Amino acid sequence: MRVLALKASGAAVKSIYVFGCRNSGTNYVNSLIMSNCGTSEGCSLYDPQNKNHFGWKHGFPMMIAAPRDVLTIAVHREPIAWLHSMNRTPWHAAYHLRDVPFSQFIRSEWMSIINDVGFGITPDSPLWHNELLSDRDPLTGLRFANAMQLRNSKNRGFCGLDHKCDDVLRVNYETVLADPEGFLDGVCTAYGLLRKRNFDPVLYDRATPGRGLFQAKEVPHVSEMDLDFIRDQLDMHQENNLGYELPMPARLYAA
Repeated sequence: MRVLALKASGAAVKSIYVFGCRNSGTNYVNSLIMSNCGTSEGCSLYDPQNKNHFGWKHGFPMMIAAPRDVLTIAVHREPIAWLHSMNRTPWHAAYHLRDVPFSQFIRSEWMSIINDVGFGITPDSPLWHNELLSDRDPLTGLRFANAMQLRNSKNRGFCGLDHKCDDVLRVNYETVLADPEGFLDGVCTAYGLLRKRNFDPVLYDRATPGRGLFQAKEVPHVSEMDLDFIRDQLDMHQENNLGYELPMPARLYAA
């Protein structure tokens, strides 16, 4: 099972927290582990207190402290498929980013708004539909010029987990999709978790039964002009370290 980074302290893992850009498979990886693994005492790995420790799973990892009994996982996804997914379902995106052609989407300034009660803000709050500042550059306070610049910075932050936490696993979404049981075996071996006897696959879109069965989507053709622009805006050294090239010689999708 190929992983990007694996760091195991040997301490007992009691819960997990999954980081990643939007549309990178964080729900899938989280649900896969929660449905199939438990602690050495047979307890669930779910701990609602994780959000208090680690914050927003799609945000920059800026936790005040990292408990030793938490396994932090970061999921990275191939950039072209990710960009198309962001274009198709731009969660929290400002209105100028919605329902626009791909070529326009990748050239638009990134801006997010608060339109999800998951942030702890309700529609009757004066903050509802205000800008989500967690999607701005945490160093400069400025908006990112486009989705690729957002990705560069977020993935750089997720890679930084290697130096912040005692138990870290970073993986490619495509690798997990290609062999979910092999992934589970690797996680359980590395972190001393127990795997359930019968494999419980994650069948639903965004791991939510109400959204229906997951259907793998074809990645539309990208023009040479758009591909050149994407290459220019992405940190290709970082992408190569994540195992990605543009264009990818081959892609892996769930059956």
